[in-house]
Amino acid sequence: SLIVVTVLNRATEVVLDGLTITSGNGEGGSVAPNMTASAGLKLVASALTVRNCTFEKNTGAKGAALYDTSAGTTLRVENTIFKDNVSHGGGAMHVAGSYVIESCTFYNNQSKDSPYGYQWGGGLFLGQSSTGTVNNCVFANNYAVEAGGGVCNVGTATITNSTFYGNSISVGPHSGDNGGTSIWSHIGSTNMKNCIIWATNGGSSVVYNIHGGSTTITYSLIEGGHAGTGNISADPQFVTTAN
Repeated sequence: SLIVVTVLNRATEVVLDGLTITSGNGEGGSVAPNMTASAGLKLVASALTVRNCTFEKNTGAKGAALYDTSAGTTLRVENTIFKDNVSHGGGAMHVAGSYVIESCTFYNNQSKDSPYGYQWGGGLFLGQSSTGTVNNCVFANNYAVEAGGGVCNVGTATITNSTFYGNSISVGPHSGDNGGTSIWSHIGSTNMKNCIIWATNGGSSVVYNIHGGSTTITYSLIEGGHAGTGNISADPQFVTTAN
């Protein structure tokens, strides 16, 4: 399937609950920066709530699992898993409008294989017109070739009570830019509180700001330490479970 689900120009809120959206293939056409191809779910000029869903093994140019296309959308995502999705750029989820992302897991998603670059945001890409909150989420083992292994933020984001573990990048997109293994604020403003960032790979900084972007972190546990009130760098003592 090119796109598994499309929500288009809906005047009233659409709710998706308890679905598994898988094996969408949005590979058709260009993968240039203005490409709007998705694979799992495409959201256009609508209000959408997604809860208790799984998005897995979708492949697309941007937002392989979920692509929110415009500033006029309203998106709420709760208790949902994004895993094993591959995007050429723009994360497993690409957000353009207002959003709330609550109690979600982003695991083993990748942004790679674009001949145009822009391989940003392995787990989540927050676009320039986006504004919202991410709370109580896990970003684990996500990868972006260039920037923001966990999250790339070009908008305005508040991230709280969330854990980043094992996210990685290969090379920064610009000379002297190390890409940010967990968070990359490109133009955007990121406010983090009560979060954990640990076991990152690639680059020289777990968080990186560029082109006027900013990241404020407080009361968080950051590998290698980070400036900010109440931040610590002690080992979080994670354990491996049977699952």
